[in-house]
Amino acid sequence: MTCLIDGPSVERKLINFRRLAFTDIKLPIKKRMRSSLLYKAWTEAGVDQQFAKTTWGQKIANQNKRKELTDFDRFVVKTLKAKKNKIIAKKVKELKAKK
Repeated sequence: MTCLIDGPSVERKLINFRRLAFTDIKLPIKKRMRSSLLYKAWTEAGVDQQFAKTTWGQKIANQNKRKELTDFDRFVVKTLKAKKNKIIAKKVKELKAKK
Protein backbone atom coordinates (compact mmCIF):
# COMPACT_ATOMS: atom_id res chain seq x y z
CA MET A 1 0.00 0.00 0.00
CA THR A 2 1.23 3.45 -0.85
CA CYS A 3 0.29 7.00 0.00
CA LEU A 4 0.99 10.37 -1.55
CA ILE A 5 3.39 12.54 0.47
CA ASP A 6 4.38 16.17 0.05
CA GLY A 7 6.24 18.65 2.19
CA PRO A 8 8.78 21.47 2.21
CA SER A 9 11.81 19.16 2.05
CA VAL A 10 10.13 16.40 0.01
CA GLU A 11 8.71 16.62 -3.47
CA ARG A 12 5.25 15.13 -4.03
CA LYS A 13 5.53 11.40 -4.61
CA LEU A 14 4.14 7.99 -3.72
CA ILE A 15 5.78 6.17 -0.84
CA ASN A 16 5.15 2.82 0.80
CA PHE A 17 3.45 2.86 4.22
CA ARG A 18 6.12 0.71 5.86
CA ARG A 19 8.71 3.43 5.08
CA LEU A 20 6.73 6.03 7.03
CA ALA A 21 7.08 6.94 10.70
CA PHE A 22 4.07 8.69 12.18
CA THR A 23 4.08 11.46 14.79
CA ASP A 24 1.32 13.11 16.82
CA ILE A 25 1.62 16.32 14.78
CA LYS A 26 -1.50 16.91 12.72
CA LEU A 27 -1.95 19.34 9.85
CA PRO A 28 -5.51 20.24 8.83
CA ILE A 29 -5.55 19.86 5.05
CA LYS A 30 -8.09 19.01 2.39
CA LYS A 31 -7.97 16.39 -0.36
CA ARG A 32 -6.18 17.36 -3.56
CA MET A 33 -4.53 20.37 -1.96
CA ARG A 34 -1.93 22.17 -4.09
CA SER A 35 1.66 22.21 -2.87
CA SER A 36 1.73 25.98 -2.44
CA LEU A 37 -1.32 25.89 -0.14
CA LEU A 38 0.12 22.92 1.71
CA TYR A 39 3.39 24.80 2.40
CA LYS A 40 1.40 27.80 3.60
CA ALA A 41 -0.62 25.62 6.01
CA TRP A 42 2.64 23.94 7.10
CA THR A 43 4.25 27.25 8.09
CA GLU A 44 1.09 28.62 9.74
CA ALA A 45 0.75 25.49 11.88
CA GLY A 46 4.43 25.65 12.85
CA VAL A 47 5.05 21.99 12.10
CA ASP A 48 8.84 22.42 12.05
CA GLN A 49 8.80 24.03 15.51
CA GLN A 50 6.50 21.31 16.86
CA PHE A 51 8.77 18.60 15.49
CA ALA A 52 11.87 20.28 16.93
CA LYS A 53 10.31 19.97 20.41
CA THR A 54 9.84 16.19 20.12
CA THR A 55 12.55 13.78 21.27
CA TRP A 56 13.04 12.66 17.68
CA GLY A 57 13.61 16.26 16.58
CA GLN A 58 16.02 16.87 19.47
CA LYS A 59 17.95 13.74 18.54
CA ILE A 60 18.33 14.93 14.95
CA ALA A 61 19.42 18.38 16.16
CA ASN A 62 22.08 16.80 18.40
CA GLN A 63 23.33 14.66 15.51
CA ASN A 64 23.64 17.74 13.30
CA LYS A 65 25.40 19.63 16.08
CA ARG A 66 27.93 16.81 16.48
CA LYS A 67 28.56 16.68 12.72
CA GLU A 68 29.61 20.34 12.78
CA LEU A 69 32.19 19.92 15.58
CA THR A 70 35.83 20.61 14.80
CA ASP A 71 38.69 18.45 16.03
CA PHE A 72 39.32 20.83 18.91
CA ASP A 73 35.63 20.81 19.89
CA ARG A 74 35.66 17.00 19.94
CA PHE A 75 38.79 17.10 22.12
CA VAL A 76 37.10 19.49 24.56
CA VAL A 77 34.03 17.25 24.75
CA LYS A 78 36.25 14.22 25.38
CA THR A 79 38.14 15.92 28.23
CA LEU A 80 34.94 17.21 29.83
CA LYS A 81 33.44 13.71 29.67
CA ALA A 82 36.56 12.29 31.32
CA LYS A 83 36.34 14.88 34.12
CA LYS A 84 32.65 14.13 34.66
CA ASN A 85 33.25 10.38 34.76
CA LYS A 86 36.09 10.84 37.23
CA ILE A 87 33.83 12.86 39.57
CA ILE A 88 31.06 10.26 39.30
CA ALA A 89 33.47 7.37 39.97
CA LYS A 90 34.84 9.19 43.02
CA LYS A 91 31.35 9.76 44.39
CA VAL A 92 30.33 6.13 43.79
CA LYS A 93 33.47 4.96 45.55
CA GLU A 94 32.63 7.19 48.55
CA LEU A 95 29.07 5.87 48.71
CA LYS A 96 30.25 2.25 48.53
CA ALA A 97 32.74 2.92 51.33
CA LYS A 98 29.93 4.19 53.62
CA LYS A 99 28.08 0.87 53.38
